[in-house]
Amino acid sequence: LWERGEIKKMGVSVYCPEEALHCLKDERIKCIQIPFNLIDNRWLEIEFIDALKIRKDLEVQVRSIFLQGLLISKENVWPSFVTNTNEIISAIKDLTTNLGRKSSIDLCISYVKSFKWISGYVVGIDNLSQLKEVISYDSNLPLSESDLEEIKYTFNNIPTKLLDPRKWNE
Repeated sequence: LWERGEIKKMGVSVYCPEEALHCLKDERIKCIQIPFNLIDNRWLEIEFIDALKIRKDLEVQVRSIFLQGLLISKENVWPSFVTNTNEIISAIKDLTTNLGRKSSIDLCISYVKSFKWISGYVVGIDNLSQLKEVISYDSNLPLSESDLEEIKYTFNNIPTKLLDPRKWNE
């Protein structure tokens, strides 16, 4: 289909940086979608960032900015294997306050908008109220470099299993 010209722009959706790095070697791929959120530091590793710098023609879309809703939810919806749920929720609340954000939704959106290499993001919502809240924060300013460093430091030890919802029931 590519060779016949039936495909104008090819993209991929991946789950981890290793998959992304493999896909970025294919110059035909012009769009990549990754799971990216404030507790997932895997995408900030230098190897991935350097690969993005080489591929200036690439569009990066992110999904899972709320990690299936966990980052904006109460403790009772978190997977049972997470032993430090209260710690993570408390850290999100503290960061929301300390960084002057109105809510955890605001924090998550502002975080994603802080990376210039991200072209756009996809969110899931449960109702109209959530949609209105997401839209209201879309125009907010990104976080500062020091804010991003604080977030990275705060969530530097998150188990990979938590970052991949496909593995939650294993």
